[in-house]
Amino acid sequence: MKTLLVACAALSLTACVSERSLQVSVVQAELVKVDTLYRNSEYVQILTWRSPEKMQFVSYAGIKEYYPVGAKMAVFMPR
Repeated sequence: MKTLLVACAALSLTACVSERSLQVSVVQAELVKVDTLYRNSEYVQILTWRSPEKMQFVSYAGIKEYYPVGAKMAVFMPR
């Protein structure tokens, strides 16, 4: 039992120490369109963003939140 605990502790320590590469980058995206959708028995906003590289992607927000079209915000974008 003692060797099993030592092995688990060593494994968890190496998992915390090992180096990992980042899979996302932070970019300043511009909000280009806001739509409203009825989803899962409630209304939500669909926000369409455009990155500086002209890539478009969407995110969801609550209906009570306000985001003006043309606003720029720092968002995570996959590499």
